[in-house]
Amino acid sequence: MIIFGLDPGTTHTGCVWFDGTRVLRSEQMQNEEVLTELEFELNATHKVVAVACEMLVYQGEARRPGEETFETAYWIGQFMRAFGGTFHRIKPYEWKVHVCGRATAGDSERRTALIRRFGGKASIGTKKAPGPLYGVTGHCWSALAVAVTAWDTHYAKGRIA
Repeated sequence: MIIFGLDPGTTHTGCVWFDGTRVLRSEQMQNEEVLTELEFELNATHKVVAVACEMLVYQGEARRPGEETFETAYWIGQFMRAFGGTFHRIKPYEWKVHVCGRATAGDSERRTALIRRFGGKASIGTKKAPGPLYGVTGHCWSALAVAVTAWDTHYAKGRIA
């Protein structure tokens, strides 16, 4: 059973394939590649039970959202349509509270909390001896955070929701 975690962007998306104990694959992909993965590859393997995607939220800003926000929203909709299966929409404050313990956590706190959860520095490992988080970089940390949140909330301990 695998969760496909996404941290969407305007042109690229951070992606992780997470099985509840380790990251099987981690990659930043062009959005068109993610669509292909969602439409054909994931559905063909039948091992991916769901997609977990970080959603956009209104943050009370005085200024209007920029073009990048709308472009990212477009891609999230495309990803939802392409997969056609269970699609968990995870808001940033949800994964921040779940993974870090507080809604105002930043990027470094997210990375630190995930590394701690999976066994400390050894969880990253090396090329010769990869740990459960080996290869996770950049936007893939957010993708992992949403995948972990979805896993713990819906699939851990035999729960399927």
